[in-house]
Amino acid sequence: MSIGLHYSSGYNSALAEVLPDTHLFDIAKYGHALALVESRLGAERVAPHLRPVTEEVSHTELCLIHSERYLQALETPSVVARALEYPPVEQLSAELVDAEILRPMRLAVNGTIAAAREALMHNRLAFNLAGGYHHASRDRGEGFCLYGDAYLSIVRLRQEGLLGTQDPVLYIDLDAHQGNGMARLCAEHQDEQVVLLDLFNTDIYPQDRVAQQRVDRAVPLISGMTDRTYLGLLRAHLTRAMASVKPRFALYNAGTDILAGDPLGGLNISEEGVRERDRFVLQTLRAAGVPVAVVLGGGYTPQSHRLIANMLCDALMERGESDGAGGACG
Repeated sequence: MSIGLHYSSGYNSALAEVLPDTHLFDIAKYGHALALVESRLGAERVAPHLRPVTEEVSHTELCLIHSERYLQALETPSVVARALEYPPVEQLSAELVDAEILRPMRLAVNGTIAAAREALMHNRLAFNLAGGYHHASRDRGEGFCLYGDAYLSIVRLRQEGLLGTQDPVLYIDLDAHQGNGMARLCAEHQDEQVVLLDLFNTDIYPQDRVAQQRVDRAVPLISGMTDRTYLGLLRAHLTRAMASVKPRFALYNAGTDILAGDPLGGLNISEEGVRERDRFVLQTLRAAGVPVAVVLGGGYTPQSHRLIANMLCDALMERGESDGAGGACG
């Protein structure tokens, strides 16, 4: 069974060439992750899975979940700077902000929609090698997130008739941070068909208690949590969620900021623990025959791109699609 890797070189902003290299978010990690997968498995083996993302999400589509006033506000560099928590952006022209920040994110949003569409149309696993902007809500961008790509993909799939309005969707958020924007969007749209499972460090940003009320399975974690406890909680809660929901489709935010040493995540999960997390989630969903789209979420260490590559490699290898390149994934 084929696996789709939705990607654009446009995801990798050239902003680092313009501003001081002080921002925690590696805006080129998507390309680094793909290059590492290609080096491990061979570019010729990866190429059949690549799905080029060539178009941005449209303004009309963004208006399905965001207000016109908010989208217009993003034309002001200071608004974007606050959402990115990066004051130097205020000094840039609106044109440069659009080209190097907003456009890459609009491409990534379209990548999430495309990955979700492929997963549902062909009952398979599909990745968007970006996305996971789970802090963005209708009228606000924050926490490095400007557009609500995951929820918008659900809305678009319903519009296209690939998802019925009563089809249950399971959204699994394993980024270290609470996915408050996704929860707020579901609440604002009174969307009870999207079931939210969110494991997050309760000691850190955003601590959004209003958003948490909408989360069906909120699993607060404590700073410093290690592999055994974390994986035990994940296994228990995902198993229960699958038993109660029986989803038609699943979205998985595979944030890598749970890694020990991440400056923003506050957890203490080993690299192998992150890898086991991703294996368990994807194997559980696919064993149940659930189409899955994966977005990458946050990750603020130099190892983040390697963790992403581990997940992609493991998925490709498990499906028997690496032509026997056994240990190449290590």
